[in-house]
Amino acid sequence: MGLIGINGRVTALGQPILLQDGCIYNWIECEDKSGQIINLSNVTVTKDVSSLCDVGMVGELYFESLGSEKQLFGIKRSDGHVAYDKQSLRGKIAIWCMLVGIPLLFIWGVGILLILSGLTLILMQTPASRKRFFYGPDQQEAEPLRRQVPYASGTTLTVCPSSPEPRTLRPRPC
Repeated sequence: MGLIGINGRVTALGQPILLQDGCIYNWIECEDKSGQIINLSNVTVTKDVSSLCDVGMVGELYFESLGSEKQLFGIKRSDGHVAYDKQSLRGKIAIWCMLVGIPLLFIWGVGILLILSGLTLILMQTPASRKRFFYGPDQQEAEPLRRQVPYASGTTLTVCPSSPEPRTLRPRPC
């Protein structure tokens, strides 16, 4: 369980399973700057972030890992495009554990394990560490990245001010 950052390029994308607000890629294959191939399986991606994730894309990819599940929560492309997803996979799984655990509590007390694991995930959730990991310690780089265009889905997407005029990017389906 943790945060993973890869600086390199996307070499292949696995078959996506479409969801209402994004998709789950069976795998994403990346090549980092040193030439090492990294294969991540079961990667959840929202529509806004997936709009920037294409085969051949060069830049930085940010993942949150929770056991066998991973979430691609941020992309900084080398051409200046940036996407950051504020929704946490950890929070969604915690809520699911608790909602399923409450009815199962009355069946031989099995639900207590799910409720406890949901509470543990909520207590371990650190959105501040995700933001710090994505934006970095350099305040001069962080400030332009924080000025982002909000979308109705709760995620944000923008173009870095390195381009002359900020343009709004439209999310594409997975």
